[in-house]
Amino acid sequence: MKKSLLRFAALVLAFAAIFTFAACRDGGGESTTAAPEAIATIPDFDAARYQVYRLEDATEYDEFHRMISVSLSADGTALLGQPPISSLLLFESTYSVAGDVLLIHVPNPEDYGLKGGDVAAMFTIEDDSTLVFLSSEFALRAKKGGRYVCESPEFALLGESASGESESESESTAGTTTAASTTTKPADDKSPKTAEEILDCYNKALERVAGRKTAFSKTRQTVNETYSAELALRPFKSLIYQFMGMGGENVYTAEAAKNDYYYSRYIRPSTLTEDDITSASCGVADGDYVLTIKIKDGQSSVTDGGSYTVDAPLDRSGISAGEGDKAYFDHKTAENIYDAISEVAGGATIKESYSGAAVNATIDPKTGNLKELTVTFGVSLDISQMMGSSASAAGSSTVEFRDFKW
Repeated sequence: MKKSLLRFAALVLAFAAIFTFAACRDGGGESTTAAPEAIATIPDFDAARYQVYRLEDATEYDEFHRMISVSLSADGTALLGQPPISSLLLFESTYSVAGDVLLIHVPNPEDYGLKGGDVAAMFTIEDDSTLVFLSSEFALRAKKGGRYVCESPEFALLGESASGESESESESTAGTTTAASTTTKPADDKSPKTAEEILDCYNKALERVAGRKTAFSKTRQTVNETYSAELALRPFKSLIYQFMGMGGENVYTAEAAKNDYYYSRYIRPSTLTEDDITSASCGVADGDYVLTIKIKDGQSSVTDGGSYTVDAPLDRSGISAGEGDKAYFDHKTAENIYDAISEVAGGATIKESYSGAAVNATIDPKTGNLKELTVTFGVSLDISQMMGSSASAAGSSTVEFRDFKW
């Protein structure tokens, strides 16, 4: 009897959450449905005032286990739609925009175990219709690299403040630069403004990490993985996923100790230049610089097991990369993959590419110390002439560096 009641309660919560998301799925349009009890505790809740970003291509599993929506109001209020299994359910917070990064702020951060400020989560603003989840300081049950899409946004995030005023009408905490243009900040803002200044700030922070060999934690995972192959290579799916670090069973974690002998396996100095990037922006959150650097797409290939080419600016961003087959490499080129399979697939042709690479770094402006670093990119791989067959794989990679012990 008790188990039946628990199951019934879980279903009620699930339908309440789905009902909420459906009521405001199309963003700021009028809703004819009353707000369910799950959000009755939020003062003056009005679903019609929210612009709702919903998890793209959400499965039935996602509806019950993942953060399914991010709802934003022009007045700066945010609602994070939690799944029925989450103890957080739906809760109200606020948001701000730093460059092309959306910051979610929570009231009473100590209640959530936050010690470094009130920023609970970060999203990249791909455009006014799309948010991409970067990271969270507690269990939001969000999909790493998950895309949240609003079909009909009624107000802009990029180039506007949370109150809806344009940058020229209100003081902004973020500036965006490209090689061609610069958006200036208030005169008393000493944060880096140009692409050159932002890269200098980032490169010095990475150089400081490598020079001092401070301790930190690292996690790398590749999700949303796909695999297709001709008959002979179908059984090799798990092996190729292992080479590429794809899937939940191949998540890489490391604890870099101070002065670790193998420190360069985990993080390296950055040598990024303006030629390597498409844009750079700097915002200020809780007194820290929040840098977002978008890196040019890259590719590599091995042809017939012989000639090797590579063009990978991403590998100069401070992540682990190099020659040979190393499990600790964060980005693996065609040469890395060929080195791993050459004994059984000599003469194979491999084409690898990455796209949408972005660096998001939080830096203490007083010390220059790196506090957090997240590097994201999409990766794809095509293998042919291996056992007379071919295969392809793809996924979305996230590399996180946290808990720096300065």
